Amino acid sequence: MKKIGKWYIVNGYRFSFVKTKEGFKVFYKGKVFTIGDKHKLEHTRSEKYDDEIRSPMTGRLVSVKVKEGDKVDKDQPLAVIEAMKMEIILTSPKPAKVSKIFVDEGELINKDDIIIKLSFEED
Repeated sequence: MKKIGKWYIVNGYRFSFVKTKEGFKVFYKGKVFTIGDKHKLEHTRSEKYDDEIRSPMTGRLVSVKVKEGDKVDKDQPLAVIEAMKMEIILTSPKPAKVSKIFVDEGELINKDDIIIKLSFEED
């Protein structure tokens, strides 16, 4: 494990930790995971909301990497948030089309604000 600022790199993947009163929040590939008292890693977002890309924390939307109507691949960067001197890259959970972008670059956003709405392609 290599530390670069507030980010850690393991096997080429970048992630960060934030300590909370419940345990730790882990930010990885635009997703938020919680490590609690039982040291069990749980994804904190429900699968039914995977089409909504939400802010994992309060910060500023630095950039939006896509436009409405764009087709995106799994793990493709969609937006970048800056919070507490960290950059958080939000990615697509699976191949999709960008339906709506709710926030403009430079805007302040709160935790759980919807940034981008996706529509998934039928298999």
